Amino acid sequence: MLQKSFDYSQKTMAVAEERKHVEALQAQADEYRQHNEKALTATLDRLNAFAQFTESQIGAPPPVELASQDVGLYIA
Repeated sequence: MLQKSFDYSQKTMAVAEERKHVEALQAQADEYRQHNEKALTATLDRLNAFAQFTESQIGAPPPVELASQDVGLYIA
């Protein structure tokens, strides 16, 4: 009976250590995900700002449908 109790305690402690390790990895993964989300948001903001600047300088692009009707006009 004492041996079973000892085995149970060892296994419980091993599971607790494993849980701590998994929680630490999960925290790292969450931090990494948040960092990537911030970087992605910043990149999208820069791309949108560039698109707005470009459009303000050269105007809005012609509709894509025009390419199938008159390629020369679309390119011009």
